[in-house]
Amino acid sequence: MSSLIQQNRIEWVDQLKAICMALVVFTHCHENTANIPLGFKSIFYSIDRCGVPIFFMLSGAFIIQKANTDDIASFYIKRLPRFIVAIFFCCFITNFVYLIAHDNLPLGNALLTSLIKYNGVFSSTGATVQIWFMYPLILIYLLAPFIAKMVINTRTSNILFLLALSIIFGQLQSTLNTFGYSSEFLSRFGGIDFPSPYISYFIIGYLIFNKIQKNNKMIFFLATAIFIFSVSTVYYLDVKKGDLYGDLHWYGTSLSIYISSISLVFALRFVLTKINSNLMNDIGQKSFGIYLLHYAYIFIIIYFIKNYNLYWYYNVTILFLFSFLLSYITTKLLYKIPVCKYVIK
Repeated sequence: MSSLIQQNRIEWVDQLKAICMALVVFTHCHENTANIPLGFKSIFYSIDRCGVPIFFMLSGAFIIQKANTDDIASFYIKRLPRFIVAIFFCCFITNFVYLIAHDNLPLGNALLTSLIKYNGVFSSTGATVQIWFMYPLILIYLLAPFIAKMVINTRTSNILFLLALSIIFGQLQSTLNTFGYSSEFLSRFGGIDFPSPYISYFIIGYLIFNKIQKNNKMIFFLATAIFIFSVSTVYYLDVKKGDLYGDLHWYGTSLSIYISSISLVFALRFVLTKINSNLMNDIGQKSFGIYLLHYAYIFIIIYFIKNYNLYWYYNVTILFLFSFLLSYITTKLLYKIPVCKYVIK
């Protein structure tokens, strides 16, 4: 039986990646904007934080099958060096821009400081906030051949049982702690990292994209309702508290993000399999480059608009539109240079 991801990869998966990349960029834009009302912050985080889990899911969808058939050494050699180079490239570019635009360092000093002190491989990541994603992703790729052996020939019900255990010891435990309910018993079994929540996203992505093939209106409406309910519930709790519940807005600790991310995939799959946008396809194919570059452009734009007293929604809009567009254009240009394409493809 062929999977949906094999049947419609170009038609909808790249479009899904484009949407998720937009969510990631939007997260960083509103995080760099002051005076956003609490209610909007809550809604923004509840929606845009779904982008990263879906990228982990997509990694599981594509990589588990390959990791199961490839020789382990060749699997690592094909993928891991490029990730290391991408980390170095991203940290260097982002910190170079930050040191010039925000710390007013001379060009030469910014260049050397970025190369030596903030390269993300041999030293700190500095201002490269988004690069945290790469490190758990590398860990998952290191484990992928072994995860593949575990899940490929395992019944779906057994995989779901493993994922249920992950939720109980991870997101559920954190959610209970958030609302003051004791989870001491659960914490005795290894805490919220049993297993890593990112591995859990990786495995459930394999299930969603390769084994769960139903895609109809009923699933769309149910997934949409669950998504809206999850976002609304967290909004209500945040507003009632008068502040954000931090653990309800982080990928590894939030049960609501786990539920929202999965439901958003099902809802978007129904819509995206019925349309085909060449622009969205191309953005999706360039999403890794956008991810690596967009924070540098955010710093540049902040530098130029910092002296204007803009309302928060103008600020967020300007940051998002220009950082997303410029990082996309830059990625397209870098694709024409073979050595750069190797890093950002």
